[in-house]
Amino acid sequence: GWLRKGLCAWKRGKFMRLGLDCDGVLRDFVGQLVKVYKEEYPNHVVKPVTSWSLEEFFPIGTGIYEFAFNHFSKEIFLGADAYPNVARDLRELKSLGHTIHILTYQNRQTAFWTHYWFYVYRFPIDEFRVWIDHQDTDEDGKEKTDYDVYLDDSPTNLRKFVEEKKAVVRMIRPWNEPIDGLAWSVNNLTEFIDFLNF
Repeated sequence: GWLRKGLCAWKRGKFMRLGLDCDGVLRDFVGQLVKVYKEEYPNHVVKPVTSWSLEEFFPIGTGIYEFAFNHFSKEIFLGADAYPNVARDLRELKSLGHTIHILTYQNRQTAFWTHYWFYVYRFPIDEFRVWIDHQDTDEDGKEKTDYDVYLDDSPTNLRKFVEEKKAVVRMIRPWNEPIDGLAWSVNNLTEFIDFLNF
C-alpha cells in the first residue's frame, strides 16, 4: 500500500529519523518489575503479564502501580536490563547513518531514573524526549511527532500511530497483538534493522 511505497521511497539514499519507545522495546520493564516484586513478596504468585492492566497479574492488585511507579521506581527503572543485543543494535543503526530518538511516557520519578538509565548504558542516542504524566486521552502524544519510522510495543500507542498514518513497526510482546492497518512486526531490534534494510 501507500505506506510501504512511502517507506521504500524514504529508504532510497535517505537516512531515517527513528522514533523508538523505551520500555518493552529497549528496556525490560516487566521482567524487572516481576523480579523486584518477588523480592518484596516472595510468597506471591505472579501470573505471566499479557496486558498493560498490571493489576490482573499481581496479587496486590491496583497497588502494583504505586509499587512500580513510586515506591520502587529506582529499583525497577534504573535496575532493569536492556533487552539482549540492544547496545550492539543501536550502534549498528547509528553506523548505518540513522538518528535515534527516544520517545517515552513517564512520571516525574520514572523519568529521572529513565534518563539516568540511558546515561549508565551510554547508548548512542540523538534525542531523549519524555512526556510527563501523559494520559491516553491526551492529544499531544508520540503520534503527533514527526519521525520517519516508529518502533513501539504499547497497543494504545500502536493504534494511535496507525490512525495518524505513521510508519510504525510493532515490537511483538505478550501484551500486544496484530492491529488492522499495521503491516510490520518484529521480535527484537536486530529484526528491526533487517526490516529497515529490506
